[in-house]
Amino acid sequence: MNNQIMLAQATPPGGIILRVRNLPGGLVGAVIEGVDGPNVVLEFSDNGVNGWNAFPPPLSLSTETYMRLTRTDTSSAISTIRLTAPVGVTGSLDGDGHLVIEGLTPVATGAALDTLEGRVTTLEGGSGGGGGTAGPIALSVGPGAETAPISGSPTSRQVREVRINAQSACRPQLIDRIYLYANVPAANVTGIYISDANDNPLFDGGPASVDPWNGLFTAISLPAPVRYGRTGDSISINFDADVAMDTFPVTQTTAQIATTARSGTGTSYSGMLPVSLVPVLTAALDGPLGHHTLPIVQTATVNPPVVGGYWEVVDNGGGAPRIRYSDGYNWYSTLLTAE
Repeated sequence: MNNQIMLAQATPPGGIILRVRNLPGGLVGAVIEGVDGPNVVLEFSDNGVNGWNAFPPPLSLSTETYMRLTRTDTSSAISTIRLTAPVGVTGSLDGDGHLVIEGLTPVATGAALDTLEGRVTTLEGGSGGGGGTAGPIALSVGPGAETAPISGSPTSRQVREVRINAQSACRPQLIDRIYLYANVPAANVTGIYISDANDNPLFDGGPASVDPWNGLFTAISLPAPVRYGRTGDSISINFDADVAMDTFPVTQTTAQIATTARSGTGTSYSGMLPVSLVPVLTAALDGPLGHHTLPIVQTATVNPPVVGGYWEVVDNGGGAPRIRYSDGYNWYSTLLTAE
């Protein structure tokens, strides 16, 4: 089955990182045939943090790993990564004649599935079906955020809470992972609270997963993407026992995010705890818009990355955001106001 990944703009510093997984819909078994348009560097790492090695196409993705896509070209030309992926799914028909895929949960059944099936048929026929012309997926990604680079000699601390505060250099975006540069056992994370500058809750609950990597860092995944990055937005991660973490004597005033490590009695430790926030890959797709479908951009896109059906939210961190739509020829926009 032929597929395409499209990059409509230069990637942020550090590139875009995709996890290659051996799961239904994963990339294991895919063959990257080549790159059309502005060059995209393909690199791979076992842990998604360091040890990156570049491999030009064609290449086969045969093992689970992390893939980083980096484009430096700032033009409006589109980079297209061509790949083939095995269908690799099996299933059976239910009593209504609908295909049930093994290992997957259906998103619609009965009349809803019939409606969805009709819409897919219309889109594949090129008529648009009210959602624009069917086309390849265009990936958009926020800038991410991180503390200042590590330097100086570390001091080991016993930490019960980590707070992450957005600074003026940070920008609003959707995030779904937090990288702590410490070994945090999954059982120790008791809760995550994300709030805005006025302490209005943006998220309050437990992580979707906690994955320590080689004792070097821990990836904490959120159950759903959270919009974060306005000055004063805060993340609090709490542990049920002391966790050993290293703080570094680095000034955080120019960083995108600042961190504070606290003891079990609430004492704040001096120094910086290295943290990274990982942005969400959002897809510019035809069809109904989900809660986290729209890319959030700092400056308005000049040319739409796909022909028709492209939406985006323009939010530069000040004033009311704008929602924009392109039909492939014209842009339409309106300001969003709080109700």
